[in-house]
Amino acid sequence: YKEEVLNPNKKDTQKDKLPKNV
Repeated sequence: YKEEVLNPNKKDTQKDKLPKNV
Protein backbone atom coordinates (compact mmCIF):
# COMPACT_ATOMS: atom_id res chain seq x y z
CA TYR A 1 0.00 0.00 0.00
CA LYS A 2 2.36 2.70 -1.24
CA GLU A 3 -0.53 5.06 -1.90
CA GLU A 4 -0.92 5.52 1.82
CA VAL A 5 2.63 6.79 2.18
CA LEU A 6 2.50 8.91 -0.96
CA ASN A 7 -0.96 10.34 -0.30
CA PRO A 8 -1.46 11.37 3.33
CA ASN A 9 -5.00 12.45 2.51
CA LYS A 10 -5.88 9.08 1.04
CA LYS A 11 -4.18 7.33 3.92
CA ASP A 12 -6.65 8.90 6.31
CA THR A 13 -9.55 7.56 4.26
CA GLN A 14 -8.02 4.21 3.44
CA LYS A 15 -6.84 3.78 7.00
CA ASP A 16 -10.44 3.29 8.02
CA LYS A 17 -10.91 0.58 5.39
CA LEU A 18 -7.55 -1.15 5.46
CA PRO A 19 -4.73 -1.32 8.01
CA LYS A 20 -1.66 0.86 7.54
CA ASN A 21 1.20 -1.28 6.31
CA VAL A 22 4.13 1.06 6.70
